[in-house]
Formats: sequence, structure tokens, C-alpha cells
Amino acid sequence: MKAAITIALVALIASNSAFAASTVCESQVAAKNLSGSEKASFMKQCEKKQATLEATNACDAQAKEQKLAGAAMMKFVNKCVKDATAGAAAKK
Repeated sequence: MKAAITIALVALIASNSAFAASTVCESQVAAKNLSGSEKASFMKQCEKKQATLEATNACDAQAKEQKLAGAAMMKFVNKCVKDATAGAAAKK
């Protein structure tokens, strides 16, 4: 039950942060003066990286709340990020 709530929370954070990722990526596109297929390709990669970064930060925070350390923390964070990014990709 706790794991389901954790996954749902991370997925919600990841989906809500998509807007922030788009803003970051759009500013990079503007700075690089990209357009067309180059812009589309860059945006896809950038948003994926941003989603992974934000999920990692959220999962790290949850692991610290649960007072996990070492291998248990790494296992939790890896699974949490995988679940969060898979959930965000499925929503697109």
C-alpha cells in the first residue's frame, strides 16, 4: 500500500513538472536557435532528461524520509525513478 502511494506521488510530481521541463527545454531551444525536426528531437530528449532528473530528486527525498541508506536506498530510488518515468511516458 505504501509503495503504491509512493509511486502515485512520484508520478503526480513528474506529470506536474512536465510544464517546468518544457520551459527549461524551450529556453535551451531558443538559445540554440533550433527549429523543425532538430527542435522536435531536442525537445524530446531534453524533456526525458528533465523528467528523469526531477523523478530522481523526488525519489531521493522519499528515500531520506524513509531513512533508507546504502543498497536499500539505491534499490528504492532506482525502482522509484523507473516507475515514475514509465508512468510519465505512458501518459504522453
